[in-house]
Amino acid sequence: QIIARMQKFAAQMLEAKNIELFFEADEKLKSLKVPLQYRSDLFMIFKEAINNLAKYSNATNAWIVLHKSNKSFFLEIKDDGVGFDKQQTANGNGLRNMRERAENLGGKLTILSEKDKGTKIILEFGTMWKVSFNKVVALCWIEIIKYKSVPKQVRDKLCKNV
Repeated sequence: QIIARMQKFAAQMLEAKNIELFFEADEKLKSLKVPLQYRSDLFMIFKEAINNLAKYSNATNAWIVLHKSNKSFFLEIKDDGVGFDKQQTANGNGLRNMRERAENLGGKLTILSEKDKGTKIILEFGTMWKVSFNKVVALCWIEIIKYKSVPKQVRDKLCKNV
C-alpha cells in the first residue's frame, strides 16, 4: 500500500530531524490501486519533497495531506520552515525531476515558498486508471480517439505496448 509506505518514509525522515509530522490521508485512497508506472513517479516526487524538507527547511512541523476529489488525486506537503527563493533553486536536479515526474503523471506540480514563511508543494493528477491497468489502456485509446485530450507523456507511457 503506497499510502502506508509514504507515511512510514516521512515519519522516519522527519523524526530524525525532530520535525513533527501531521499526516492525513482520505479514506477513499485506501482502496486506490495505483499502477506501477504511476506509483514509482508518485513515490519519487514524494521522496524528493520529504528529503528536501528534512534537509533544508529547518522546520519544526510538517503537514502531509493526501485526498481524492472527483477524478483527481492531490498530495500536499507543507512546512513551517525557512522557505527558499525559487529563482535560486529553479535549476536544481531535484525540483526539475519532480516537475518531469509530475508531467509523466499527466499532473501539475505547484511549489509555493517564501523566505521565512515555509514551503508548500501541491501535486494534482487524474485517476482515470483507478479501474485496472488493462481497462486503463482501453480508456486511454478511447480518450485519444474520441477526445484527443490525453497528455502526450501519459499516452506514451500507458499505450506504448498496445
